[in-house]
Amino acid sequence: MLAVMLAGCASSSSRSTTAVAAQTSPATAPAADENPFAGFTRAWRDDPAWNGGAAEVAEYDATRDVDGKTRHCTALIVTNKEMADPVTRTRSVNGRGREAFRQQMNMGDAADGYFEATMAYVGTADLKSLLLRVIRADSSGVAFKQFVNHKGTFEWQQFSPLPGQGQKSETVATPPGLVFRETLMLVLRGYPFDAPRPIDVRLMPAVQTPGWTPVTPEPYRIEYVGRETLQVSGKDVAAYHLRVFSVSPTSEPETPMEYWFDADPTTRHVPVQYRGPFGRIYRLRSVKYRAD
Repeated sequence: MLAVMLAGCASSSSRSTTAVAAQTSPATAPAADENPFAGFTRAWRDDPAWNGGAAEVAEYDATRDVDGKTRHCTALIVTNKEMADPVTRTRSVNGRGREAFRQQMNMGDAADGYFEATMAYVGTADLKSLLLRVIRADSSGVAFKQFVNHKGTFEWQQFSPLPGQGQKSETVATPPGLVFRETLMLVLRGYPFDAPRPIDVRLMPAVQTPGWTPVTPEPYRIEYVGRETLQVSGKDVAAYHLRVFSVSPTSEPETPMEYWFDADPTTRHVPVQYRGPFGRIYRLRSVKYRAD
């Protein structure tokens, strides 16, 4: 389970980075039915540290823009594996189902009347986006969204509190190359840092909005920026920097998503920093391990 839990308020401190050479080779667009992550490394996924439900617990300083204001919070990211039940779409009680990483992201500040919870399943074998749920509450009301990608079928339900929207749902064929962008902080740990190259993916739009989320994936590119040095809890940490940005000729300009992963393979490339749309910033404060 990868959970991001944000609550309360705290000032986030700045971190210095030293950029290295960027990767500029042309990307090769994958075929419609090709897994863009097929060449990603397995060492971090197969590490025995995940066995038996052991969890990685990482704490972050975080910010998020809400209603035009920047909120400063604490983020807790917990990562482990579990067997996912395809019927209940929850953890299996009998050990049957599909092995997956479970990702849950919670952000909130009760004093400001804002809360957000996002949960996803990602297959451990192929890093396939399997399920995504989000609940969001703010001054506009409460929104709920669920997206299920199973055996070639894409089923989704959304409820928006915005005037004129409300509830809608649909079941269609899975869009080719579908990837939930909310899973990238986990999936990109397997990027081939030793042989970097641009990779094209198709990302569904972000779900952290009060209104309906469009379900048609859009083309994005993952590029390796370089190996950099970040200040993490007062220590220099070598990190790999990836940038994910839109390559759609018709989409509106948007802030790219920037990810930094610990270069030490013994950490399973834990994320140490993130910057992206909606004013989101995560900076690693500490990491530890525990039994689930």
